[in-house]
Amino acid sequence: MTTKEPEVPTTYYIAVESAIKGVTGFPSPLKLLTVIPSFLQYGKIRIPNREYGLVVGQSAEFQFFTSTTRIGDKPGDLIDLESVSSDLFEEMLPLEINFQFGKRGGESEVVPVSFEAAITKTGMFRLWCVARSGQRWKMELNVEAHTKQKVRRIGM
Repeated sequence: MTTKEPEVPTTYYIAVESAIKGVTGFPSPLKLLTVIPSFLQYGKIRIPNREYGLVVGQSAEFQFFTSTTRIGDKPGDLIDLESVSSDLFEEMLPLEINFQFGKRGGESEVVPVSFEAAITKTGMFRLWCVARSGQRWKMELNVEAHTKQKVRRIGM
């Protein structure tokens, strides 16, 4: 008899800024990129057909969200927060990280990256930003700790 790996019942998202420039003094509109779909068996997935600009060389804040109700979202799906009910998502505590590019430090720059994501059996959510050159930057969240410390529901 074979045993099936447990599945993750929650969908995970990272907030990405819209490519459209915002109005001066106001933040750019955010969209949610699906990185881990509901009911994924533990393991790593690559987010298909998407590339984003990662700012390296300066501190940046990353916002993560979860949903236990949006079970149809697939990796790479973009969700416009203005077009869906905001109470379907919960915001996790943000991560502030300063990624460096290669061995050189100094000035900040924007590096095109794609994403890979994973949920481990030990409850870690990992997200890699992968540059075209192959350089990788990893973010890691303890899902259980962050789930217990969710800061607010969207729209509240």
